[in-house]
This record gives sequence, C-alpha cells and structure tokens, in this order.
Amino acid sequence: MNSTTRKPVWASPLVAAVIWLSGCGPDDAFSPPPPPPPALTSFEAMEQAIGRGTYGDIRAVIVQKSDTRLYTNYFSGAASSERVDVRSVGKSITALAVGKALEQGALPSLDLQVWDYLIGDRKVANDSRAKREITVRDLLSMSSALDCNDWISKSPGNEERMYDRRNWTAFALDLPTDPMFQRRPDGQGRFSYCTAGVFLLGRVVEKATGERFDAFVQAEIFEPMQISDVRWRVSPAGEIQSGGQIEMRPEDLLRIGQMIMAGGEFAGQQVVETDWLREMMKPRNGVAEDMDYAYLWWTRNFRSGSDVKIAGAFMSGNGGNIVLLLPALDTVIVIAAENYNQDDAFANSIFIVEKYLIPELIRSEN
Repeated sequence: MNSTTRKPVWASPLVAAVIWLSGCGPDDAFSPPPPPPPALTSFEAMEQAIGRGTYGDIRAVIVQKSDTRLYTNYFSGAASSERVDVRSVGKSITALAVGKALEQGALPSLDLQVWDYLIGDRKVANDSRAKREITVRDLLSMSSALDCNDWISKSPGNEERMYDRRNWTAFALDLPTDPMFQRRPDGQGRFSYCTAGVFLLGRVVEKATGERFDAFVQAEIFEPMQISDVRWRVSPAGEIQSGGQIEMRPEDLLRIGQMIMAGGEFAGQQVVETDWLREMMKPRNGVAEDMDYAYLWWTRNFRSGSDVKIAGAFMSGNGGNIVLLLPALDTVIVIAAENYNQDDAFANSIFIVEKYLIPELIRSEN
C-alpha cells in the first residue's frame, strides 16, 4: 500500500517550542517518534471488521488458490467440524445431481416434461397445457410457467407456503401457472426464483434413478470427494428438500468448488462430466446488473477497484452463504454465514470478496 510522506509533527516550530518550555531538553524535543505500525493486510483488515460485527454473523472464510490454501478462519466460536445451514447453496448441488442422472442415462433429456413424467394422466389442481409443458430445463433455469416467486411474499408458490404443508410434492404439483407467462424466441421464459420448482427436480431425479435423492447425491457426488455428515431438511411427509436448506461443513463446500474448478475431477476420479459443468454454467437469464442465472448457479462480474472485472460463478444461499469460483485467478472462496433473512446478508458477503479477498489475490500474483 502506498503512503504519502508528511512532515512529522515534532518538526513543527510551534510544537518544538511547547516541548522546550515544558522542561524537555533539546534532544527530547527533536527525537523522532516511533515508527508507525505496519499496514494491515487485506486479510487482517477483514478479520478486524468481522470481529467488530460489521458483516453480521460470519462463521467461516476460506480461500484456496490452486493447490495452495491462502486463508482459513472460523469466527464467532465456530469450529471446522461444525455444519452450517447454507440454505439455497443446496440448489446448486441439485444441478450436479441432475447432470449425474443425465450422464448415467437415467434421465433421458432436459426437455423431459416434468408433470407428465411424475404423475402421468392423473389430474392435479390448476392443470393446464402451460403446466404440462414445463420441462426439467425450465426448472433448472428458474424460468418455468409456475406462478411461483420466493421474492414476493404473496406469490402462490412462495416457499414459506410450502413449509406449512405436510406433502411438499403435492403443493408444488398443484401450483397455478402465471397467466402472463410467455417464452422468448429462444424458448426461455422470464426469471422467477422458485424453490418449489427445484424441489420437484429432486423428485424427478428420484424417479429416474430409483434412489432417494439424498442417497443418490451421497453415493454419486459426495462419497468420491470424501464428504459425509451432511444433513438435508426433510418435509413432514419424509421428502428430501432438494431445493436447499442443507447443512454442510465449509471445508466440504470447498471440495465441491475445487472439483468443479478441476473440470469435474477430484482426487483422480471424474465425479461429474466436464460437458455438463459447461452447460450448467451458461447464463440463461439476466437478474441484475452484471449478474445472471445459469442452471441453479449464479454468474457475476466481481470488481476490485474501478477498472478490474473478474468473472465468477457461485452457489448462493440465505444468510450470506456463497461458494465462489474465480477461474481467472484459479481460486475457490467459501463464505459461510448465518445472517438469515437479513436484507444486507448477500451484499455483505460480496463486499468481503471485493474489498478484501480479490485485492489480496491480485496482490499475491504480482
């Protein structure tokens, strides 16, 4: 960090005179002050800010560059052995499960029509052609015709309404469709963040593979990466919440990020096909400035200063939980946080990335 040279205060004639009059000798009056403390690194400044509670309840920050661990710290009394409920980070794991089911041939296509696949000719509430045309691809990209938006409390499909029900599958299948829904020329619908739709993807994976969703993910994705002791939320009817609310250790989240950065490989084993990862990460819908939604993953340009933009893809969950991949820097970042339902939770974690972590990464390359 550059500093501006200033004339020391002890060199001021007025100050020197005051010191002289107070009884100090000339040597005392003109002795230089002690050197200033060394400038804080970005990591140290971040630790102090987190310690002051500036960013709420941050539980862990991990930074891994290639094979080198640059930073690990647990806050607020957290330990590396503890799980954190990372909420919708679990949605991105569901995208990996869909890809694995495709790879095995259990799931025939992303264009599979979900309602016909799950219920056949049986009637459901609000049955319609628009509902029957909803595909796996639509649910992956949060662009289905369902009248479902977790960001609008009055939406019929808001996830909080689902949690009041015993059977979440019935809730999701019975949802109405948006009467204003239209597809673009490319076939894509508008973006509408819908946990109930991602929950249905778990039911599709279960039917395709013949395994309970959590068991399939454990065997096909977690075990090759030595990930265990994961806890999924379960509905009163015993359905696995594939739409999020999963408890995991931050170190295990890092392993998922490392696997994806390595093209789907971990410890010499191909966990997920590289082609699926490429397809999964393609932006499908713009959500905000410099931020898009892919298949249950987010993409965004991250900034460091006014001139630098670094493309990243990330898993994101309520509370400020993120698992961020920065391919240009060959880096995976995990921030585990418990700032649930706080309006600034996501912004705080992004601020930590842009103010402290990316500058330190760039500095390490110079």
